[in-house]
Amino acid sequence: MKTYDIPKVVGFKFLQDYTVELEFGNGERRVVDLARYLQGEGVFASALEPDIFSKMFIEEGGGLAWPSGVDMCPNMLYHNLPPASVEV
Repeated sequence: MKTYDIPKVVGFKFLQDYTVELEFGNGERRVVDLARYLQGEGVFASALEPDIFSKMFIEEGGGLAWPSGVDMCPNMLYHNLPPASVEV
């Protein structure tokens, strides 16, 4: 059985608004607009507050996280998948 290694986020740079450049452990860089993932209510909406968004960090599993409890897995970020709540 083939195993699949999920590239983990190893660095990031804020660009503008909620767009960030992510650097992955495999050396690739991707630009992602995180606003589309953070829309909604509750804990996700809290990450859209500029003072909270600016406290983004890389969590232990290689994804992104905020002190408010919001986190995003590296697989979703790497593949820039649409949010699960959006109907296609």
